[in-house]
Amino acid sequence: LIHFWGRHPSDQDLLKEHMATHNIPLSAKVYNLLTRYITLIPKSNESFNNFAAAIYPAYKTSGISDYGKGWYKKWSDKYNETHAHDAYEEGKSIIELYYNCTDTDD
Repeated sequence: LIHFWGRHPSDQDLLKEHMATHNIPLSAKVYNLLTRYITLIPKSNESFNNFAAAIYPAYKTSGISDYGKGWYKKWSDKYNETHAHDAYEEGKSIIELYYNCTDTDD
């Protein structure tokens, strides 16, 4: 389910067909991991910056803005509750797309 990490399938129906043809079941472990991940989304700018500082202590010093500490630096003043809500909803929609369930609400 690399869709969750930003790599979207080019043909959702074909993906489902291949999974069925090759008898690839959906994993309960992956479901549990994804539902855990969406609970880790920082809910405020302060929690975003606290998280960034925990994983990249010098994140405000430099870096490429597309990833890693540079990405955190780029978003350090922008990230807010709307971003948190949008990220949560997107994660939830991906889980619902693959697992066809709606029990991911807090």
